[in-house]
Amino acid sequence: MKNIKNTIRVAICIILSLSLTSCWSSVELNKLGIVIGVAIDKSSKEEDLNITAQVGVPKLEKSNSGVGGKEQFTNIKEKGKNVSDALKNISREYNRVLFFAHNQVVIFNKDLAQQGLSEQLDFFLRQREMRPLTWMLVSDGEAASILEAHTNTQDDPGINIGKLIKNEKNVSQLPSINFKEFTSRLMSKTTSPVIPIIEMKTVDEKTKVPYIASTAVFKKDKMIGELNESESMGLLWGINKVKYGTILVNSPNGNDKVAIRIIRSKTRIKPKVEGEHIYMNIYIDAEGDILEQTSSEDLSIPKIIKIVEENENFYIENQVLTTWNKAKEMNADVFGFGDLIYKYKPKKWKAIESKWEDEFQKITVKVEVDAKIRRMGKITKPSTYQGK
Repeated sequence: MKNIKNTIRVAICIILSLSLTSCWSSVELNKLGIVIGVAIDKSSKEEDLNITAQVGVPKLEKSNSGVGGKEQFTNIKEKGKNVSDALKNISREYNRVLFFAHNQVVIFNKDLAQQGLSEQLDFFLRQREMRPLTWMLVSDGEAASILEAHTNTQDDPGINIGKLIKNEKNVSQLPSINFKEFTSRLMSKTTSPVIPIIEMKTVDEKTKVPYIASTAVFKKDKMIGELNESESMGLLWGINKVKYGTILVNSPNGNDKVAIRIIRSKTRIKPKVEGEHIYMNIYIDAEGDILEQTSSEDLSIPKIIKIVEENENFYIENQVLTTWNKAKEMNADVFGFGDLIYKYKPKKWKAIESKWEDEFQKITVKVEVDAKIRRMGKITKPSTYQGK
């Protein structure tokens, strides 16, 4: 009996010792190329892709010339039949192992997006180091040029773009889309995926900076159209993605503007079926503070502030309906109406699933907005106020 117990103890020790070999596949930090941005363009050769991998350069490697000079990054470019083939070719000229766990963004060229992204997506979804929260962008122009642009900060282009996208959540002007959100929409039977579009904005004759300008709309994996800034915000209102943001509404006199800072919002969509017709009722509650006014009116007067709130209601409602009209033009379900019908009205969905493309065009969208002004700021009357 004692021998059996000793044998068991020895066996347990041997098994436990095997679990201590977890560092067998480790790579030293000075042998890693930490990727912070990836750009994918179509090659002049139809079956090839141009891949640009932006790798951060540690400060210890800086020198007065070459890779480590003034820049803290290096862009490595290669061609390949697909993403993995191009990255394999990069490994033949770059003596470090590419490490994707800290990658901030993947930028796809618009021509490639219009052709379809399914083949390129597979690598990034399958690669074990890639985070599903990595941002996605479509470039209006060469994607590689975005990663070569000098920024207004000391950040590398890849890191700077990642911060720009995060800042969009506070601005609530354009959607911020990562691989997880895009894939979720892509797997839906009806919902159209969207990705922000980035372009180079001219600051002066010598300077251009990356600028997130609009939204690309997809039908499955192919880009079919765009939403401008106002339409993009209308989309965000409709899908409950407005966190903060600033909107300009008409002042009570109708000639000036009032800037309102959104501090809180909530959107609910309720499908309703009456006979053969489908209604999508969108309810939006919003709260905001007065940020600025260009008129001389006293907005602290209750009946005046009520007019401002009504103007805000109209402004938000118009943004959502304008986006809905654009979505109908493209026949793209950007709001996810199909999924909502499937979830809340399964019998109706079963009846219309085979003819969804036609039924989508017949949907009636109703928008109800309840916007409230909560605070006036540090002053209640403008400096130009002439009343008592």
